Amino acid sequence: MRSTLTHLAALFAVLAFGAHAAGTPEHRQLVRDLRVTATSPGPSPAPAPSPAPALRAEVSTSTLVFGSVAAGQSSSQQVVLSNVGTDTLTLQAPSVSGSGFSASTTCGPTLASGSTCLTEVRFAPTYSGLKSGTLSLASNADNAPLVVTLSGTGTQASGALAAVSSSNFGTVTVGSSASRQFTFSNTGNAPATGVYAFVGAVPGLTLTANTCGTQASPSTVAAGDSCSVTVDWTPAAAGALSASLVVSSSAGNSPSSLALSGTAAYMSSLYAPFDGSIEDLDTGTTGTMTNVFGSGTTGTGVLSSAQSVTGGTSMLFTSSGSGTTLWANAGGVVFPQNAGLAFGTGDYTISMKFYRTAGTNDYSSALASFKNAGARTLLFVEDEGTSVSFVGFFSGSSYYARDVQIVPNRWYDVKVTRRSGQLRIYIDGALQNLYTSGTPTLLGTAASNTSNLTGTPQLVVGNQAGGAGDAPRMWRGHIDEVRVYSRDIVTP
Repeated sequence: MRSTLTHLAALFAVLAFGAHAAGTPEHRQLVRDLRVTATSPGPSPAPAPSPAPALRAEVSTSTLVFGSVAAGQSSSQQVVLSNVGTDTLTLQAPSVSGSGFSASTTCGPTLASGSTCLTEVRFAPTYSGLKSGTLSLASNADNAPLVVTLSGTGTQASGALAAVSSSNFGTVTVGSSASRQFTFSNTGNAPATGVYAFVGAVPGLTLTANTCGTQASPSTVAAGDSCSVTVDWTPAAAGALSASLVVSSSAGNSPSSLALSGTAAYMSSLYAPFDGSIEDLDTGTTGTMTNVFGSGTTGTGVLSSAQSVTGGTSMLFTSSGSGTTLWANAGGVVFPQNAGLAFGTGDYTISMKFYRTAGTNDYSSALASFKNAGARTLLFVEDEGTSVSFVGFFSGSSYYARDVQIVPNRWYDVKVTRRSGQLRIYIDGALQNLYTSGTPTLLGTAASNTSNLTGTPQLVVGNQAGGAGDAPRMWRGHIDEVRVYSRDIVTP
């Protein structure tokens, strides 16, 4: 178009010069310019855009890597097929090669322009080793078939039992029990078979519940599942626990061993509310007590709701007869043997509430005493047949007492303390002046305890349990809220 306009412009220029101008220099220059202009080509026109292909497909990836998969397990990945052409594609079923590879698809027989569909490839090796293969997606697309390379590694299947619980019992009081449940989870990729649990021959350790199985009857724990074992520990002496809970199985990490730890300690304080239990005041753990002590059959201690400081139950001591007959019909409450209380040479406090029933007793009755002590030591009340009684304690061959009016059918609070070898008695919170050996010699508010206890003294409430040849001296009435400490909690 531009060339045509140029020729027209030259023509008009010749006409404008007129015929008279022919042959002049101006005319000849104009003719030369017109020749150059007429023979110079113009710029090339832009090429027309290529039309979109009618039949073309694309895939979201050309490679699928499955990594390691245990034999018997599987892993799946997806490939997206897209129709990027202008016409509808005709598809064929996916074709897969290679051991352990398979495919499923959401693609139909056709795929419209601009649409997509999914093909899922699954890798499920049956044995270990490196695996490779291909996924081929055939269609009528110009670039078909589209091929995706596949790779993965089969590994040996194995279970793996691992403990998922804390193995520390903490501090457990001697004579009491603590339970812990331990869980073992199969974190492997195959079932663990032939599973059974056991602990070594450690005194005080027992399996009380066990879903992991025994050697005689093992169990199977599926991959991802767990089993549990409950272990009870009842220490008989103070010290550290050193033991193992072992679970054996077909798992690759068998046997799975869990170290058990804990500390057994004697009670440093006791509390007997006489509701059937004894509690450690410091740790809150409970122990057991023997409700009958001695050879007597008609006298014993029983829980009673007739009288109680707290409105619950107290320990009622009853017997028949008088004098030596009363002594023989003896019962009592024996506390757990406890080296931690150090009655023999250390400081302590014995605190209790007592209630005298009506009637007279011309022999002393023991509120508390020590068994296995090697010497007679007890807290007593001796009724002289009047309203005045001796309240005191024996130590060795001597006794220390205080004349106190003890009225029947009411509660009293009594505390005996020992600090640095000095014994003291408190009645209803008041420190008492003491006499010695039944004489009017006043010792003041403390008496020297010159006779330390030997052996492992064991506290008995409601009866005398002293050295050889000592007659039982059973309490008559109620005793409640007994508290015992391995320290003097009263004396300032």
